[in-house]
Amino acid sequence: MKKLILFLPAVWLTLACSKNEAGSAGQVGQKPSVTIVSPLVQVDLTDSVDVLVRFSDDSGLQSAAIALTKIEGDITYHSALAQLNGNTADTLHYKAGITGGFDISGSNVIQVQCIDTDGNITIEEELFTLREKVDPLVSFNSFTSTVTSAPNQVISVDFTLSDNLGLDNYKAELWGLNSLDQAETLWKKFDKAGLNGQTSYTASHNYLSTSNGYPSGSRYRVIVTVSDISGNTASYNSETGTVN
Repeated sequence: MKKLILFLPAVWLTLACSKNEAGSAGQVGQKPSVTIVSPLVQVDLTDSVDVLVRFSDDSGLQSAAIALTKIEGDITYHSALAQLNGNTADTLHYKAGITGGFDISGSNVIQVQCIDTDGNITIEEELFTLREKVDPLVSFNSFTSTVTSAPNQVISVDFTLSDNLGLDNYKAELWGLNSLDQAETLWKKFDKAGLNGQTSYTASHNYLSTSNGYPSGSRYRVIVTVSDISGNTASYNSETGTVN
């Protein structure tokens, strides 16, 4: 296993850019190729990030530097330097530990620098999202707490969904309750997908009874179940309503 050495990314990025600009006119051979395999697109937030990068070069590979940075706040939470094998192809694969205690969920970037034995430098970067383990929230703004058992009664609900990284979908179900005020009979429901990562979304729904009306003397509530783009799901209850 290659030895990874912690380092300051600002230093190597500055040196790399300076050397690259100064040496471009006298470049020997081809610049090394860098392929970032992981992390890409979306990654679950845990205590480490899987890093997999492949390198190739026409003459030989010398060293690689890797940095992981949260874009908001420009916080670099992992940086390392590794000596490569000197051959024309090599791979780095390791778990980048996350320390520091700050929130790194959301938009991130991996930056990779590679130097070959001729002194040529390549810098590549990829954006990825660290998905959090925090449940989305539901806040009820209004709710019809009393209706009659007459035909065509409407129970209305208005609520706001929120999530710090983004919402995915929700369902809002109107339930008749048993004697313990537990959900027992599903009366009506609405489903909505495709929230496309919005961090806040307000919805209003009207539940219209049939010509028979809602059951006299029954109790009810709306249960909203919401999922975010990180795959977290949570359910929230409205207050309890009564059919007179």
